[in-house]
Amino acid sequence: MNQASPRVVVSNTGPLISALQSDCMHILLQLYDQIHEIQEYRKHGADQEIGTLIESGFIVVHQDFALEENEAAKVIASEIADHHLTRDKNPEHHLPEAFAIGQKLTALAISTPSPSPPPSPQPSRSPLCQTSLAAR
Repeated sequence: MNQASPRVVVSNTGPLISALQSDCMHILLQLYDQIHEIQEYRKHGADQEIGTLIESGFIVVHQDFALEENEAAKVIASEIADHHLTRDKNPEHHLPEAFAIGQKLTALAISTPSPSPPPSPQPSRSPLCQTSLAAR
């Protein structure tokens, strides 16, 4: 019997807060088995709601990153800030998203390889992701 892989996603806090504020968290609960999040929800005043989801194991909060993870997030945040489509040029404002991207790239790097080779990068893929994926 073939067991399905858990449906796991890495997110920053914005989509979680929006799902709570629009009473649509049930959609995320249907789509995913677990959400990995960077500890940012407290500044949005969602401690109780998010806390309940953390206690249930649905949301896993990441904090206290290793030096390498902090440095990688800073590089990614700088790349986001320097991108020609970015209006907010302050890298510090992009750190939560950068940590989320770094967590997903780490998860991809340590996951079990699939039997088929991964598809080659598409020309339209962001240089940020191409660089990060090439490092795997």
